[in-house]
Amino acid sequence: MKMRRYPRGQSIIEFALIFPLLFFLISALFDLGRAVFYMSSLNTAVREGTRWAIVQPRATISTAAVADHVRQSFFDVKELANNSTITPVFVYPTGPTDTTDASITITITYSFVPITPGMAALLAGGGGIPLKAESTMLLAPVAR
Repeated sequence: MKMRRYPRGQSIIEFALIFPLLFFLISALFDLGRAVFYMSSLNTAVREGTRWAIVQPRATISTAAVADHVRQSFFDVKELANNSTITPVFVYPTGPTDTTDASITITITYSFVPITPGMAALLAGGGGIPLKAESTMLLAPVAR
């Protein structure tokens, strides 16, 4: 009975062909997890900033103070705090007949750059992937 002999380098060649694809898929999965975490952090920060802004006295609140509070709400994610654009917009009634409710809308935009080689070129044409979070709440009424 003859025993079959397999080429010795076959499994090394198969591994060399499959490894780049496997590495790309695993690192892309980690990037997807990072993107979901960053989006969750953006949503939390914008919501916390809006909650803080609605209870502040109208005379003491400013867009810079709101942006600073939102940056503090990122909970040690320094990359988001330093590289995101925070835009608070206040809406106040213009007169006694205006029925517009006083509100604040905070928008945060961040350009997410994946660390997987080639992923940014595939998804965003070479740039970052824009992440955006927005929150709108009515301002607390002030006693007259």
